[in-house]
Amino acid sequence: MVATLATSSAQAVAPAAPAIESQDDLLASLTAEQKQQFGAGTKAYLEHRYADAFAIFKSLLQARPLDTFLAKYATECALNIGDIAFAKATVTPIAQAAPDDWQAAAMLTRVCAETGDDPCRDAGMLHLLDLQHRGLVRKGMREYVVERIKLNENSLVISSSFTPYSTYNVYGFAEMFNSKGESLLHITLESNDLEQSSWAKHHPKESAAGGRMFTLDGYRTNLPNAAGQRTQTHFTFKFLDGQPAYPVLRAEFIKIANGETKPVSSSSYPLQ
Repeated sequence: MVATLATSSAQAVAPAAPAIESQDDLLASLTAEQKQQFGAGTKAYLEHRYADAFAIFKSLLQARPLDTFLAKYATECALNIGDIAFAKATVTPIAQAAPDDWQAAAMLTRVCAETGDDPCRDAGMLHLLDLQHRGLVRKGMREYVVERIKLNENSLVISSSFTPYSTYNVYGFAEMFNSKGESLLHITLESNDLEQSSWAKHHPKESAAGGRMFTLDGYRTNLPNAAGQRTQTHFTFKFLDGQPAYPVLRAEFIKIANGETKPVSSSSYPLQ
């Protein structure tokens, strides 16, 4: 009986998982002046002026140091301007205190990736898939950023899909930007259903085990031609037997972005 009572008592005092703060929760607790600041910060964030937004959210955090929603906004901005130390120090305790907070989990995964902690990155990616399977990720969320990589004057942002999307079944995505933040190239890891039957004929064992053929593709929007018409060029860079692990995919994305992998085919077509 004593053991039973002890167990019941321990269960009664076990701390509940902290509630995950929403933007509505935050706004309800802000003063009129703080709401104005927050509005200016979110506007800057949506306009990709991350340094400006970061300064605003950091200022608000000084007055509200325990506010997790503000901290996550500040962390996202810090990641986008390269302040990894701030991002790590800020989001780690949030993710540890609330493992079901998918936003914090995604940011911590990115921190791990951008600090070279591969085991932490891989564990974070698995954790995010688990959260998605449990319905804890925002509905309609199709992918999340794993890391941003600096490539000379350009940068490469790599994302991973929760589930394959589009008619081409996109499993992974990377976008290359120049120093002005302009998009230069989209790179995708695709597994088109229409190509699987032909692949299966040459790989019957792999296909029977659930394997698929994948391609690395690129999409570049071109400047208007003489008629003022915009076109897009599609590149096929590589064919892959089976889905590559993230480190392999990361290396392939980087080689394409650096121009080290040449396309095996390309075609251009007008944009609608």
